[in-house]
Amino acid sequence: LEFRGDILYESTGQKGASSLRKVDFRTGEILEQTNLERQYFGEGITLVGDNLYMLTWQSKTGFIYNPETLERNGQFSYGQSREGWGLTNDGTRIFKSDGSERIWILDPETLQEVDYIETVTDKSVFNKANELEYVNGKLYANVWQKPSMMIIDAQNGAIEGVVNFGGLEKQITQHERLDVLNGVAYHPERNTFFVTGKRWDKLFEVRIIPMG
Repeated sequence: LEFRGDILYESTGQKGASSLRKVDFRTGEILEQTNLERQYFGEGITLVGDNLYMLTWQSKTGFIYNPETLERNGQFSYGQSREGWGLTNDGTRIFKSDGSERIWILDPETLQEVDYIETVTDKSVFNKANELEYVNGKLYANVWQKPSMMIIDAQNGAIEGVVNFGGLEKQITQHERLDVLNGVAYHPERNTFFVTGKRWDKLFEVRIIPMG
């Protein structure tokens, strides 16, 4: 998930069902959609200037789209990173998670992996960062398979806090294919985060408030 103005951009996964969409976040209406080829499993996206970048999971390939038309105009290959999970940017750097303890830093001009940070606490290295969002020097990362989100220093990888989203899953329509929390986007004008999960029928708008 990622916002540009009031337009919510969304990528969806699963081979044979992956897509890139522009969505009206107030109603859930799909405004535009383009589908990926059946062999690709769609993953994280981010917008930088006139380009939208989209990852695929295990194909070692990312795609470049025109964010206005959703027309694909290029692609890129991964370097040392293992897979494609989450993607975000700070305006000058792109951050990419790959299912390991590393968050890779990409040059937005070349899309080459030029550096990485490791997500760590004061006791251990942590390897569960999934979907990413960048806000004011911090990376907000869904914790894979958990109803929570880490707050990570974007310079050194230090995990500074954890947001507990336990309870949200009880507020959505229950069904047998319901899956984990996975999806975060920040809306700067509203100063709120939007979060959802796999096969959830609701998008939650939340404000994160430090405790203590």
